Formats: sequence, structure tokens, C-alpha cells
Amino acid sequence: MNTTSRAMLRLLTCLAGAACAASCAGAGGPATPTAAPTAERMVLAPLGTETVTPTPTDTPTPTQTPLPTETPPPSPEPAGPEATMWALEARCDVPRAADLVTFTLAAGTPAETAAAWQAEARHTFVGRVTAHDPVGRAYRLRPEEPAPDVELDAAYSFQPLPIEVDRSYRFTLWSDPPGAPPAGRALLVEDDEGLVALVVAVREAEGAGLRLLGGERAGYAVRQLPSLCRTGPMDGCGNQLRAAPLEVARGDAWLTLGAGDSGAFAYDPPYVVTVRTSHVRLPVGVVPCPDPTDWVQSYRIERQTPTEP
Repeated sequence: MNTTSRAMLRLLTCLAGAACAASCAGAGGPATPTAAPTAERMVLAPLGTETVTPTPTDTPTPTQTPLPTETPPPSPEPAGPEATMWALEARCDVPRAADLVTFTLAAGTPAETAAAWQAEARHTFVGRVTAHDPVGRAYRLRPEEPAPDVELDAAYSFQPLPIEVDRSYRFTLWSDPPGAPPAGRALLVEDDEGLVALVVAVREAEGAGLRLLGGERAGYAVRQLPSLCRTGPMDGCGNQLRAAPLEVARGDAWLTLGAGDSGAFAYDPPYVVTVRTSHVRLPVGVVPCPDPTDWVQSYRIERQTPTEP
């Protein structure tokens, strides 16, 4: 092979190697580094829709009447470009005190009856409210139909329920039985006119919202929206908590509420929605977790008593 041939061979070899390198770079990874996440891209996925009822996409109707938030914003409020950032950060608080209703069988209940009762998560009965202890924040309920040989107390953590002593209602209770996958707690109260109150507290567990009451929400559709917060407090289990609003819809009207907010559906009679907790958990470390209970959603929907003219 003469000198000219050897030079041509070396040139062809170099060109082939460069093409191969370019091809391999395209197959094995990006040619340029991936851009760092921005605030707009850091949106956490929600826990999912709690009910199978599709959420409407229509424009809210005039029946949607917001109520003042329970925690008023500080004054004076910022103006101009700072207002948008202030509004976002103001919605990133993470209250964790859930609106819970706890059911306890009355003292003296036979052990066999108590064991059978506690083994089931869901109980539905028509019962009478026989007493209300506002200091102890509890009602005494006496089932009438079916009529088991039990009475029970329903203790509430915040405001009283819109029920009256010496009146009967249809109650549906949910409380996780021992050893079952956690879902949460719920109380559904109805009378002849329909929904009286729905109190729901959802646990942090896969599919908890659909297990709780079998997804029933008294005709409302409830879903948790993605978090827009860039940071949040840490819990004791290595998770960062980020606020995420709840969307509560019925028909063509809906409310979007953060934790601590209340809003009203101005029906006749009106129904008020109050959200106590709503956040997602972002694992950032592995630490011993003595109590993994986290009420990631807690809200109440209750009928308002019409005021006298």
C-alpha cells in the first residue's frame, strides 16, 4: 500500500469513528445536560379523586358564595408583583388538626356485642340523639332500626354537629377496624330532607379515600388538587408536607378551598364546606416513625338552619 492509500485509509477511519461516537451519544443519553427543575415544574401529584363522580368543568354558577376564611390574612397586604408571591405563600400553611368524630360504645356493653361491633368498619342505623354534652363535646346515640343492644357516644373535635336532641336521624359511621388497611373516619347524617352533615378524615394510605365509606360522599365530588407550594414543614417520619387545596363540587358549582377555609353552596337550604387539613407528603428521608398516622384530608359538609326573617 503506497503513502497516498494509507493517508486515505486513516481519513476514512477517523470519519467513521466520529459518526459512531455521535450515534452512540444520541442512543445512550442527551447531548446536553437536563435543565434544573424550576418552580413551575415542581408540582406534586395529588392523592387522587376520592369519588368516582366526574368533576364538572363548567363555569361556576352564581350559587357559589364564598365565606370569609377562618384565619384572616395579615394587614396591610402587599401590592404589586409581591402580591402574587404573598398569596401563594399564605396558602402554604399546613394545619394538621383534623376534624375527627370518634365513636365509643357505651359502658356496660356486653363483650361479645362489642367485639362484633368493632370488627366491622361501617355501621348504618336509624338512631335517636338522646343527649348532648357540649363540655365533653359528645352526643349519645341510641340505635332504633335495626336495634342492637348498644348505645354509643360520638365525640367531635371541633364544632358541634347540626343535630338535635330527641330527634332521630339515619347515621352511617366508619372507623377502621383493627388490622385493616387504614382509611380514616367518617360520619354521614341524613334525615327525610336529605344530607344533614358529612364529616370525613382521610388517612395517608394508598386508596384510603375510596375505601372510606366505599367512596360515597353524599352526592358531592371531592378531589385534592396538586400542590403549588415549593416547601413545607417536616413531620416526624421523614416527610415534607406541602399544602394542596381541595375541590368540592356538586352539579355545576364547585368550591376550591385550602386548609382553614370555608365556603358555601347557596342552595335552599345552604350547605357550608369547611376544610381542616389538606396536604401531600413528600418523602425526603428514612427515619424511625413511631406514629405514621397523618390526616391528609379532613373536611365537613353540613346543612345550615335557615334564619328567621
